[in-house]
Amino acid sequence: MIKTLLLRYKSLNWAIADQLLVSGVNFLTGIFIARILGLEAFGQFTMIWLIILFFSSIQESLLLSPMISISAKLTPQKARNYFDGMFSLALLFALIASFTLILLLFLFPQYAYGKLVSSVIVVIVFLLLFQETLRRILFAKNENKLVFINDLISYLGQFSLLVLLFVFKESIELVDVFLVIGSSTLAAVISSYFSIQNLYFSFRELLYAWQRNWPMAKWMVLSAISNWFTGNLFIIMAGIYLGNSAVGALKAAQNIVGVNHIMFKLIENVAPVKASKLLVESGINAMISYLKQLTVISIACFSIFSLIFIVFSQELMTFIYGAEYTKYSWLLVSYSGIYLCLLLGFPLRICLRSLENTKHIFYAYLTTGLVSLVLSKFFVIQWALQGVISGMLIVNVIMLIMLMNFVKRSVLQHKAYSTL
Repeated sequence: MIKTLLLRYKSLNWAIADQLLVSGVNFLTGIFIARILGLEAFGQFTMIWLIILFFSSIQESLLLSPMISISAKLTPQKARNYFDGMFSLALLFALIASFTLILLLFLFPQYAYGKLVSSVIVVIVFLLLFQETLRRILFAKNENKLVFINDLISYLGQFSLLVLLFVFKESIELVDVFLVIGSSTLAAVISSYFSIQNLYFSFRELLYAWQRNWPMAKWMVLSAISNWFTGNLFIIMAGIYLGNSAVGALKAAQNIVGVNHIMFKLIENVAPVKASKLLVESGINAMISYLKQLTVISIACFSIFSLIFIVFSQELMTFIYGAEYTKYSWLLVSYSGIYLCLLLGFPLRICLRSLENTKHIFYAYLTTGLVSLVLSKFFVIQWALQGVISGMLIVNVIMLIMLMNFVKRSVLQHKAYSTL
C-alpha cells in the first residue's frame, strides 16, 4: 500500500523533497551569512540582493510564470518547440540583465561596492537567472528528481563552500560570499543544461515562445516592477534613513519566518500546472475547488510555524543570531502577519494566471506600489522599524483585498462566457 502510494506520487514526493532542501539550506545559509558578515555587512549584502531580486522578478513574470501555466496546455510537439524557445529567451534575457547592470554601475558608480564586488555581481546575475530558467523547465517537464539533484549541487554546494570558507579563511568579506554563490550556481547551470535532453537555441522558437508568452506576460512584467517596489521600498527606505544595521535586522527576522518558503515554493512549482490542467480538462469549478483545498491545507501548515514564532520569538532570535538580536524579536511576530497575507495571495494569483487574466494582478501591484511610494518615507522617518513593518502589512492587506475582488469578477466572467 505504502509502496504503491510512493510510486503514484513519486513526482510530487521529489518536489516536496526539493523544496525541503532549497528552503532548509537557504534558511541555514541566510543565518550563516548573517553570522560571518556581521549586522552591518549583512545589511549591505541584503541591499545588493534586492537588485538581483529585481531582475529575477522580471524574469519570473516574463518567462517563468507564463511557462508553467502555458506548457501544461500544449501538445507534446508544441511543448518541445516551446521549451527550446524558453531556453533561447532565458539566455537572451540573462545577457540583457547583465549588460543593464553594467550600464547602471557605470552611470552610478557611487552605489557600487568596489570594482571586484561589482564584477562578481554582474556574473552572478547572469548565472542565477539562467539557472532558474533551466530549473523551472525541468519542473515543467515533471523531471522533479533532476531538479532535486541540481538544487543539491547549487544550494548544498553553496552552504558547504561557505562553511569551508569560514574554516580556512580568517576574515570573510562581502566579495567572498558572492564568489561562493557564483561558483555553486555555475556548477548547477552546467548540471542543469546536461540534465535537459534535446534543448537547443533557436531564433524561430524564441519568437514562438515570445509570442505565446507576451499576451499573458505583458501585464505580469508591469506587475513584477510594481511588486518589487511594494515589497522592497520600505526596506530600501530603512537602509537610507536607518542604516544597514536596520536592514540586517529585518532580513535576519525574515530569514527565520522564511521557513514558510518551503510551502510557498512548493505551491508555486506544483499548483499552477495542476490548476491549468484542471481548468482545461474539468472546467473552472474543479480548479476553484482545488485552489480552495490548497488554501485550507496551507493555512493549517502555516499556523503551526506561526505559533512557534510568536511564542518563542525571543528565544529563537537569541539562539540563532546571538544576544544583540534579542531586541528585534518582535519582528518575528510582525512578519508572521505579513506572510499570512502572502500565503493567501498565492491561490488568488494562480487562479488569475490560469485564466490568463494577469492584468488584474498588475492593477493590484500598481496600487500597492503607489501606496508604498507615498507612505514608505513618512512611515520610516516617523516610526523607524515599526513604521517599516506597519507599512508592509498595510500594502499586503490592500493587495489581498484587491486580488479577492478581481478573482471573483474573473470567475463570474469566465462562467458567463462559457455558457454562451
